[in-house]
Amino acid sequence: MIRRVFPDALFVYIDRDPRAVVFSWMKQRWMFKKKPDEFRQIPVVDKLRMYSDRYLAIYEAKKKYREGADYHQIYYENLIRNPLQSFQELCTKTDLSWTRRIERRITSWHLDPRANQAWPSKLTSNEQECLSRILREPVEEMGYDR
Repeated sequence: MIRRVFPDALFVYIDRDPRAVVFSWMKQRWMFKKKPDEFRQIPVVDKLRMYSDRYLAIYEAKKKYREGADYHQIYYENLIRNPLQSFQELCTKTDLSWTRRIERRITSWHLDPRANQAWPSKLTSNEQECLSRILREPVEEMGYDR
């Protein structure tokens, strides 16, 4: 739908460790914001499966698009590690001018590099194993299994 409105658009896709994404969705109660009691009744492993299925659907859908032509991929870890370089590259890729104002804005951010590591500390070892098993393909493909 968006492609029909903006046929020449280059979409920016920020990706990160799939396990961190799924854990974040669960932590934020996606689809259950207005149903907290229902959410609490779902066992954690079932929540992980549900959100993993959603992630895998997006992961599979993304495969039909071409990086560089349809979208520009940015990895969260690179963005956090070096936000100036990440945004300079993004500006170049999207033909936007790099300005001192943009640079000041980015350098004012307080980014937490540990945010991607919440999932292993908040899940039991069985839940971690379950999540890693379900998301094995994207985790390996993106190099997060190392």
